[in-house]
Amino acid sequence: MEQLLKDYRLIYQLGLKFLRIRYKNSILGYVWTLLHPIIYVVIFTFIFSTIVGDVENYPVYALSGMLFWIFFNTTTSQILTSVIESAQLLKAMAVPPVYFPMGTLVAGFVNLYLSLIPFVILMFFTGAEFSFHNLLIIPVSIIFSFFIFGFALAMSSLNVFFRDVMFLWNAMGPALFYITPVAYTIDFVPEQYRWIFKLNPLYYYMESIRDVLYFNRLPSGQNVLIMLVLALVSVLFGSFVYNRLKRGFISNL
Repeated sequence: MEQLLKDYRLIYQLGLKFLRIRYKNSILGYVWTLLHPIIYVVIFTFIFSTIVGDVENYPVYALSGMLFWIFFNTTTSQILTSVIESAQLLKAMAVPPVYFPMGTLVAGFVNLYLSLIPFVILMFFTGAEFSFHNLLIIPVSIIFSFFIFGFALAMSSLNVFFRDVMFLWNAMGPALFYITPVAYTIDFVPEQYRWIFKLNPLYYYMESIRDVLYFNRLPSGQNVLIMLVLALVSVLFGSFVYNRLKRGFISNL
């Protein structure tokens, strides 16, 4: 038990360290956590609000999706490089390599909840309805975090041996953004093509996030089941890849 507490404490400290590094030498520092999504939603409101049709309170709709896209994209990218960027620490200390992706996830999770501050303020000033359903964002975001962690852990492990993984992900990120309903509704997509968008795992997380934050309702049972299965498969796959490759980390860093 004592060792377990030490491990949790180390992961937490790594998370705080990564959070401080993210804003090191930045004049505004953590304020960027608040400004980043606001800048995006202003752009989306001017560009997409007239294209996607009649979406009530579009700024809240767009920001609810954008916050979690930023969480996914940023955290995945940082977990992907967390092992190779911590090469000196890994060589100097007897620390399990998986602690660095875990610490990165902790930093991303803290950043996500800080970014919910401007979202709540926006909801208040635009007259959006608050309800107890909004609190369900906590379990939904936790399930989403497990999905992100498993997927990114596998990529991080492969990236130690093949740096092409990092470049491939950077190239795929923009394409994935446009096939995820972040700034638009799925109704905007022609019906004959919607099945393609539903092959994207992020679709189900984005729909559930919108259910609890924007529509003030419970996510559908089907979506919850799909989210849980995706998170479980992701963690199992990520753990499998990591355990198969971790022995060669040090010699390839």
